[in-house]
Amino acid sequence: MADTVPGGARTVDLATERAALDVFCDAVEQDPASLDAWLAERCAGQATLLARVRELLAADAAAATPEPAFEETWVGNRGLRPMPPPPAQIGPYRLDELIGTGGMGAVYRAHRNDGLFDQQVAVKFVRSFSAPGQVDALIDAERRLLARMQHPGIARILDGGSTEQGSHYLVMEFVEGQPLDDYADAARPGLPQQVGLLRQVCAAVAHAHGHGVIHNDLKPANILVTAAGQVKLVDFGVARLKDVLDIDLPQGYTPGYTSPQRVAGGPPTASDDVYSLGVVMCQLATSVPPGPVPPVPDERILGAELAAIARKALAQDPALRYASVAAFDDDLFRWTGQRPVSAMPDDWRYRLRKLIQRHPWRVAATGTATFGVLVSLVVIVTLYSRAEMARIAAEHRFSELRELANYMIFDLDRRLETLPGTTASRRELVGRGQKYLDALGRTAPADSELQREVAVGLTRLAEVQGVPGRAHVGEIAAARTNLERAEAMLIAGRHDEPGQWTWRRDLAQVRYLLALVYGGRDNDNERQLAKAVQAESDVASALRDAQALSVSGQPLAGLHELLTSVRLVQADAHKWLKA
Repeated sequence: MADTVPGGARTVDLATERAALDVFCDAVEQDPASLDAWLAERCAGQATLLARVRELLAADAAAATPEPAFEETWVGNRGLRPMPPPPAQIGPYRLDELIGTGGMGAVYRAHRNDGLFDQQVAVKFVRSFSAPGQVDALIDAERRLLARMQHPGIARILDGGSTEQGSHYLVMEFVEGQPLDDYADAARPGLPQQVGLLRQVCAAVAHAHGHGVIHNDLKPANILVTAAGQVKLVDFGVARLKDVLDIDLPQGYTPGYTSPQRVAGGPPTASDDVYSLGVVMCQLATSVPPGPVPPVPDERILGAELAAIARKALAQDPALRYASVAAFDDDLFRWTGQRPVSAMPDDWRYRLRKLIQRHPWRVAATGTATFGVLVSLVVIVTLYSRAEMARIAAEHRFSELRELANYMIFDLDRRLETLPGTTASRRELVGRGQKYLDALGRTAPADSELQREVAVGLTRLAEVQGVPGRAHVGEIAAARTNLERAEAMLIAGRHDEPGQWTWRRDLAQVRYLLALVYGGRDNDNERQLAKAVQAESDVASALRDAQALSVSGQPLAGLHELLTSVRLVQADAHKWLKA
């Protein structure tokens, strides 16, 4: 496939263009005196590549004018071109003033002047790059993702498009508020108020992560606080779809707030946002902006528990950080409720101390009463520990292979998903589960009930692997394959007798999850709608048969919940097909 290179009449394929951009990035750092020899060696035998690199170097030299001192630093500045001045009018919006600039572009305050609405907005212009086809797709993906994110803590997207000069823009909700650091300097919130603000940010970031978006530039300037104390997260200009990230596009970050992995050139991950939140947490407490060295949480200011939470978020090794923003937020929530936090050592004395803090009425005024209460609490903790050990021992006594395998693959995974540093273990469990189900499916292909058990197991495994809206290990392709395989198995073995309504329920569940994958991961809203319609038909059929058999209680309630979920997915697909 070929693509026309901007600024020239030649046509090169995208692979050559990417290779040229890589060579160009290294070439700009070479000594000009030895550049020709370096290029001849690097591009030996590749005349087209050498010619394209020379074009990029010539364009770079022609455009070498001083740039404003932006706060952002850009890694792999590939094909970055100066932004043309924006027009005074964008559709129904008239630009009022420039309110921010950065490596990704510029942001203007604007107002609607068509007489229909009195509305202020923020218009973000996105800088162009030398691979416009890629950026077009990236901007379109960002617009679609931001439009799907409806959260009170995220600035809404209202419109978007491109100017006649080719500049891309997004029309966003204008947030009347202060950057988080300015708000903190003025309001001087105490630690509980600081944690409350951070938890609002966590809720917004977790919502974005649930839609596959990494913010990738979390810092006080991108966290606005309104007069009512509501946090609004802005500037998803450097966000990327986690599962379709193109690491050859320019990657941006702000020094001081960025994880070591991003500084080293790694692609953005949810763990990077956790790290940035740890930096913001320290800055809130100390009012000191971060420097080139990672901040060291001060226990004298934060206290032992909040300092431990910050250290865990700032761990240099991503495996030692919180596994998700939700896990980070959970520790903040536990701190506010005086409950043990996971970042602290798991010591019974610490847990006992937290229990006493939560229930001070248990501590009597006199020393004797205090001693009696402490003894009682020690007995309670001891009995609880023994009961817990007995429960664990009982679990280990399961002897049947299926029960043990299901526990390891699914139940244990649910426990691990909220714990930091367990991604590798969860992936190992997923791999073992895949082998177990594949082997089980081959043992008795004529046994319809066994095949149904395998199909249900593949469905649950797919949710762990990578279904949108569930905590997963990022194996999207494997999840899609297992769901499609489970669908085929249930179709082949499904019975039409009313007593077999559970087959149709299981098939409906598989098709519902496939609709989520097709819409949320593939952005294929037509397949999303078609699969959701099939799922609705299956649920309706299962409901009729279940009611005819007088099925009641949780099984029937579960069918009604599934029916509601399927219809919501259909509504979402209709909305995007009309957009």
